[in-house]
Amino acid sequence: MKQIAAWPALDVLDRTSAGQVKRAAKAVFWAVLVGVLYFVGARVGLAFLAKPEGVAVFWPASGIAAGMLVRLGRQATLPVFSGVFVATIAANLLGDRNLSLAVVFGFCNGGEASLFGWLLARDRDGHQFDNLKGVLRFFLALALSTAMMAVVAALAIRLAGASHAEFVTIWQMWWASDAIGIVAFAPMFIALADRPGEPLLREEFLEGTLVVAALTVAACTNCFTSSLDAAWWQPVPFATIFPLLLWAAARCRTIFLAVGLMVVALVIVLAVTAGHGQFGNQSIPIGERVFAARVTIASFAFCGLVLIAVFNDRRTTLDAMRVSEQRFSRLAATAPGIIYTFRLDKDGRRTIPYASPTLTPIMGLTPAEVRDSADAAFVAIHPHDVGNVNARIVHSLRDMTPFHAQFRYRHPTRGEIWLEGHSNPVREADGAVMWHGFMQDITARKVADARLGMLMGELDHRAKNLLAVVQAVAFHTAAEENPNQFADTFNLRIASLAASHDLLTRSAWEGVDLATLIRSQLGHFAHMLGTRIILEGPAVTLKASAAQAIGMALHELATNASKYGALASDEGEVRIAWSRGDRLAI
Repeated sequence: MKQIAAWPALDVLDRTSAGQVKRAAKAVFWAVLVGVLYFVGARVGLAFLAKPEGVAVFWPASGIAAGMLVRLGRQATLPVFSGVFVATIAANLLGDRNLSLAVVFGFCNGGEASLFGWLLARDRDGHQFDNLKGVLRFFLALALSTAMMAVVAALAIRLAGASHAEFVTIWQMWWASDAIGIVAFAPMFIALADRPGEPLLREEFLEGTLVVAALTVAACTNCFTSSLDAAWWQPVPFATIFPLLLWAAARCRTIFLAVGLMVVALVIVLAVTAGHGQFGNQSIPIGERVFAARVTIASFAFCGLVLIAVFNDRRTTLDAMRVSEQRFSRLAATAPGIIYTFRLDKDGRRTIPYASPTLTPIMGLTPAEVRDSADAAFVAIHPHDVGNVNARIVHSLRDMTPFHAQFRYRHPTRGEIWLEGHSNPVREADGAVMWHGFMQDITARKVADARLGMLMGELDHRAKNLLAVVQAVAFHTAAEENPNQFADTFNLRIASLAASHDLLTRSAWEGVDLATLIRSQLGHFAHMLGTRIILEGPAVTLKASAAQAIGMALHELATNASKYGALASDEGEVRIAWSRGDRLAI
């Protein structure tokens, strides 16, 4: 039994081990992939050294590592750091660096990517270019991460004696090249996560590809043009790139703009290193040309990412508004009334810019019929009520107080109905006033109120009649009986009256069957019904007033029969018969 019970635990261990192996394999895969990409990026950076000083204009490997880490998430920090660390050592050893300095550089490059990813991961949306805050956080993260690691690298270079340049100069070169590398390459990897749940449509792909091609042509034309003598010409070529960035931000996904920025950066760097165009003008010192290239790349990247953030934020807002409108439309369609907006312009023009779909069944009008003019709705208001409605609108307009009115409305198919409206006024910037409110059909309530009023009047009338009858019974009993027997006789007569009243209440005062009335009045003789008391006659329904009178009469006759008549002895019988001709005979 113990051996059988152990099998589930072994199964759990197997699954746990399999999961650990899978996670480890995935981590190794990403570490190798990042290492390979970083190594390739490092070789590309070395291939774009500016002659003759051999200055690295940018370091694309830093952008690859930072972008991959942000794309994969913080859980990939260790694989990315490991891949960058190993690739840096390999690239430096192949470049005749000593091992100790290569290890320090590996730590700096891996730490730079890790710090960059950590700074962006603190804000869930900060690295997705969905808003301006995310773009600013992106540039702040790359500035801090590259600046901090550049300090460590510059110190290592100075202590190792690998360069005779000043510490600030080494720090500035490391920081600038890595920062430009992140600016140029990281957005492309980050943008791979843009709209993961939405498939890329063919039209989107073609338009995005066209934008990237146009940016490539514009960048090549701008960087490799030979018309540099005219001062007025120099700013013109680069001005053509900004409309293309605007096009990409407004119409395409982030990935196409990111690829376009990377292409522009590569073209500018190629112009510097190849010595072509204004960035390759040999008459200008290499330091100034490299600085100009970096500023240009950073400017294009900042403008492009700001544009994409603005348009992404706008798309997000529009999507949220669209979802909100859909929810409101569903709610308005199920509301038991009309959700509406009534507008009164300064010139007196009345419109209903918005009305929920329930306008049609309740008022017999479509929203389109009253959108430009509300006259169709006001014409249908009952002539006796339209003046009151207009007066309440004027009062609400004058004092800016809530509007409330009940009025009759002539529906095209249902006839006259009752409507009730509630709304609050808001003054617009152009002087017009908008009432936002709710209107409902209260016809059923008005009918119920009228019926209730009628019933209350009928109840009052019947209560007065009943009190008059009780009063008459009291006077009649007092005149016939001595004071000792008054209470008993009066109670019996009131009980008889109550029995008739119960029957009338059950029938909603519509009438009482005569045979039922007789049985109720002879309730204390129920054991004699059918034997000593015989009832004969057809079905007859008595009116309310007749039922009360006949009930009282039957009670008196039964009381006399029990005291002085046939029911006073054990052998007497009573026969009650009635017939129905022109008049009821009992």
